[in-house]
Parts: sequence; structure tokens; C-alpha cells
Amino acid sequence: MPWVIGDIQGCFHEFQGVLSHPSVDFEEGILLLGDTVNRGPDSIRTVRWIMTNRERVRMILGNHELGLLRAYHSQSSSPHPDHQWFWSLEQIERDRIAEFWHRSPLIAIEDDWLAVHAGFNPKWDESELRERAERVHQALHSSPDTVFWGDDLQSQSLREDLQWLTRVRWVQENGEANWTYKGPPENSGPGGLQPWYTRAEHFQSKAVYFGHWAAHRAKQW
Repeated sequence: MPWVIGDIQGCFHEFQGVLSHPSVDFEEGILLLGDTVNRGPDSIRTVRWIMTNRERVRMILGNHELGLLRAYHSQSSSPHPDHQWFWSLEQIERDRIAEFWHRSPLIAIEDDWLAVHAGFNPKWDESELRERAERVHQALHSSPDTVFWGDDLQSQSLREDLQWLTRVRWVQENGEANWTYKGPPENSGPGGLQPWYTRAEHFQSKAVYFGHWAAHRAKQW
């Protein structure tokens, strides 16, 4: 079992502090749950470290990497403030980072655990989760424009699955996602909202690791 670390958000110093803790054995491997960049003060050193250590560090994509990939492919002339670090790099390094992210998966699954950045549709079983995550992963690598801007039904389906994997927190009573409420999960949300994982009945035998939900803090379910 690798050491699982959630959203680093460009906080390189704090990230290295975690890795230097006596209880962390780097040889066992590191699994990063996405959102490794933005917001913090040192996204550049963070992403360079991850890419340098890619042989021992696994990473799944979060919504912040995806936001930067979208901006990268659009060549935005007015980048988001969180993205300034990325556009300060030389084109060749931006290309390498984008390629690395394109090759990074959206989930990691082993016999007794799985990891995802935010969550997944509780109606999916393991087979469907694997299939949908791989389908989006392949599309992001081969045809990112289709995922980000396509207006056909297939593109819309890819974006919806991507939303589940990288942004979900709450679900409604009918199992559909609520994309706006971000409150802490200690109690039910407004209108009977429930944390997505309380409905994930197909995965009761696995440990599930996820990040994204800052208000959640560190909990086990």
C-alpha cells in the first residue's frame, strides 16, 4: 500500500515536510490524489519534483490539473490568477507538464482499495467505474478538445463523468449530484443532500481514498 497524500496545492515546503516524517517510507511508494498545484506558493517546484520522481510517485488527476489542461489547449490570453505560474514557464516545459498530466489516470484501483480525486457516481459498480474512468482518460489524451468543448452527446457524457471523478461532494436523494453546495459533511446538507460516499454501496469492502473536499478534513469511512 503506497502512502496516500491529498491536495498539495503547490505547498511544496509542507509536502516535503510530510515526506521527511520518520513514519513515511518513500520506498513503499507515494500516491497523490490530484490538485497538486495552484493556490500555494510553489507550484513550479511541486510539479518538477513529481515529474522527476515519477518512477516512485503515482498521481491521479484533480480538477486543478484539468483546469490548467483546458487553459493550455485554449491558449487563453487572459489566464486565471491561479495559473500564472504555469504561463511563466517556457513553452517546452509547459508542453512536458501537459503531456505528463495527459498520461496520468483518473483513478487507481487495487484489490482492497481505490483512489480518486473527488468521488464517483454511487450507482456505478467497480467495472463501470473502471470503464468510465478509462474512457475519459483515453479521450483526454487523444482528443482533449472533444472532452473540453465538444457539443455532441458523447462529449457531454465524457464531461459529466469527469465532473463526478474530480468535483463531486454531495448527492441528492435521487442519486444525482449537487454541484453547488460545498459545506462540511458532518450533517446532511440542505434539501436532504448526502455525501456521495454514503451511497456507494458497491464499494463497502474496499478502502476508498479521495481528496478535493477541503471541509471534510481527514476522515475514514
